[in-house]
Amino acid sequence: MPSNFRVIVAADDTLASHNALAFAIDLCGKIPDSKMQVILAVGLNTPGSSLLGSLDRTNNIEIQQDGRATEKSLRQVIPEGTELVVLEEYEPVADIITKFVNQDPPDMLVVGSSNRTGLERYYQFL
Repeated sequence: MPSNFRVIVAADDTLASHNALAFAIDLCGKIPDSKMQVILAVGLNTPGSSLLGSLDRTNNIEIQQDGRATEKSLRQVIPEGTELVVLEEYEPVADIITKFVNQDPPDMLVVGSSNRTGLERYYQFL
């Protein structure tokens, strides 16, 4: 492994994300000179993007509050010295993460997912 191995973990307050974070913490503990960054992406609704502008603004306030609560809980579980990057933008979370990762690509990106496929997805929604 190269020195200064850099891992970015995209995190939020889901179980899948907490599992991804635990994986990355364990991995970085095994790799000398590794560095982990945690990114919390908060995607807000674009103001005036719909006829329900006031509802979008109210929803954004709730999204921001949830983001602050998630930030607080992440700071309690990430190792000391780990950088937590909080990005709040008016675009989808996936786009925020992609833009951040592409600015300075890491050696590894860790993302938790609860996506299901095939029958597993079908039975989840029954």
